[in-house]
Amino acid sequence: MTTPRHPFHPPAVGTSATSRAAASAIGPTARSLREKLLAAYIDAGPAGLTDTEAEARTGIVGNTLRPRRGELARTGLIVRTNRTRKTPAGRKAAVWTASTGGGV
Repeated sequence: MTTPRHPFHPPAVGTSATSRAAASAIGPTARSLREKLLAAYIDAGPAGLTDTEAEARTGIVGNTLRPRRGELARTGLIVRTNRTRKTPAGRKAAVWTASTGGGV
């Protein structure tokens, strides 16, 4: 049995040394990145944001943004809606919104 990680502890993937190093390196800035990302979801209101839209709004690159979005979702600060929007490549992307406490 593994010990659950705190939702805001940047995880490493498996036993990869590079993943462990990346998780350790992001630790000092992860909080400010989450705050910036959460503010973007709040500012977007009910329309919400896809990951691509959140990246454009915040300037946080996707490989950094997605783990922070996951951390916010695990704590219930944002929720995935049942809506999608097309990405610039024409693919469907999930829309996320700031939590209202009652879900979406």
